[in-house]
Amino acid sequence: MEEKKLCPYCGEEILAVAKKCKHCGEWLDKKESVETRIEPQYIPEKKVTFKKWWIAILIILAIVVGLFVVISNHQNEPGKEPLAEKADPVINFAEPDEEDDAAYQNKDEVRAQSAPKVIVAPKTEEAATENYDTEELLSLGESYEKGIGVEEDHETAFYYYEKAANTGDPAALNKLGNMYAQGKGCTKDAYKAATYYLAAAEKGNKYAQHNIAFCYWDGVGVEKDREKAVMWMRQSAAQGYEKAKKALKTMGVD
Repeated sequence: MEEKKLCPYCGEEILAVAKKCKHCGEWLDKKESVETRIEPQYIPEKKVTFKKWWIAILIILAIVVGLFVVISNHQNEPGKEPLAEKADPVINFAEPDEEDDAAYQNKDEVRAQSAPKVIVAPKTEEAATENYDTEELLSLGESYEKGIGVEEDHETAFYYYEKAANTGDPAALNKLGNMYAQGKGCTKDAYKAATYYLAAAEKGNKYAQHNIAFCYWDGVGVEKDREKAVMWMRQSAAQGYEKAKKALKTMGVD
């Protein structure tokens, strides 16, 4: 027969090995009952830790995505991009045109009239240039370059521009630079183009100042130098050249 004992709380008879009274429900071993009741409290703590890990992961992902967006936007900013993509001097070289210089336009008729004087190609008749001053040489060069009054001939145009440039005339130096930049009547040569642009720019030619600024900005024929590019473009703009003013905005300067 199993041993029995009395419950200290209600006095009823219970088994000697019983830990809890079946009559009153009291625990006979208080220490064990406390441990048993506390044990379930550890489960919520584990759940809280698990949630904290998820929050940390979400924060890290948000930071990574944010950095990616910032970097992408920075790379797509217009900023100081190569100007060659927008106005390469080799393509859109500066020279007097109808929109920019009305005074230059008035000289076109005089220059065009002098072009027909040349009958024999000057490359074989160098003496033919002795009768022309710098302005007339420029006029002849332009007439042959654009086919004004004569058949278009870039080699002959280059010949006249070179003769005019030898006098040190800034307009002629810029013209010759444009010929080298485009490879008209000569082998395309960015270095020579930049050399003539710089020579004309130093003499105050606003078109050459515009052109050499592009060369310095993108490193065309010269070593890239953004400070010199801005300096020359500002000098051109200061003389009222509208294309230079627009270029300064593209450069991101006032």
